[in-house]
Amino acid sequence: MPDKILRFEEYANVSFPGVKLMEATQSSVEEHSHDFFELVYVKSGFCLHESEKAATLLVEGDFFLLPPGIRHRYVGPHTIDLTNCIFRLDAVSDYLKAFELFPGIGQLLTGETKTMLPKLHLDIAEQKQVNRILKNMIYEQNSREAGWQIKVKCYLACMLTDFSRYYERRLVPHSESHLYPNYVLKALTVISGEYGNAELSVSAIAKTAGVSADYLSRQFRMLTGIGVQEYLRRYRFAKATGLLQSGMTVSDVSKNVGFSSLCHFSREFKKELGVSPTQYVKINS
Repeated sequence: MPDKILRFEEYANVSFPGVKLMEATQSSVEEHSHDFFELVYVKSGFCLHESEKAATLLVEGDFFLLPPGIRHRYVGPHTIDLTNCIFRLDAVSDYLKAFELFPGIGQLLTGETKTMLPKLHLDIAEQKQVNRILKNMIYEQNSREAGWQIKVKCYLACMLTDFSRYYERRLVPHSESHLYPNYVLKALTVISGEYGNAELSVSAIAKTAGVSADYLSRQFRMLTGIGVQEYLRRYRFAKATGLLQSGMTVSDVSKNVGFSSLCHFSREFKKELGVSPTQYVKINS
């Protein structure tokens, strides 16, 4: 079957400055490539992603950049919600010299390398920053107030800079041999369904997945970049922020995301996000 190539013009009208934000829900998607760059942020859910015949697991908080020409697809029955920022090179042409500070991104943007960089898994603070920029970009795209084209391009440059910093600062490549994603997929299913259970533990998750806790922990870390317990922690706080913004009381949120003690929840929330749950509500209301 010939390679399916998606064209930028299929998604963006001529008045757009070489950038477009799209929100999508993906499950299985046939293999394709495109003639544009695609910066992908996973808002929720999980599934397998295959690029150049290599499969990786995508989870909530993952962030990656696809250069033009990369064949990829989403695989399996699971569903994820994405925000895709597609852009042509001319949208960031004014910043190419500056991106030479970051060899990984710089080489991709200039075409010196056409290999996809490994995905990043963002912590809660980084997720909040990316979400804020994406929300601003979507607002400008939809409102089209005077100067919106300039602001969209500036936001894109900011987001690529943040991606570059995250990548250069802490990404540690690892061997992906001997990885078995099915066990990790089972673990993610357990976490997404049972995160509100205060008694949920790595051992309980591993037992449901059908492997030992040590084995699951190794596989989980190799596939997602973080440990099972840390992922569960981040998942709970990500859910907590959404519930707080929906108007649920701090006490009810604490119980809903698996904390038996309100004091413990408040203390850990502040440790993770830098503000108390009450302050978070005031800031984001």
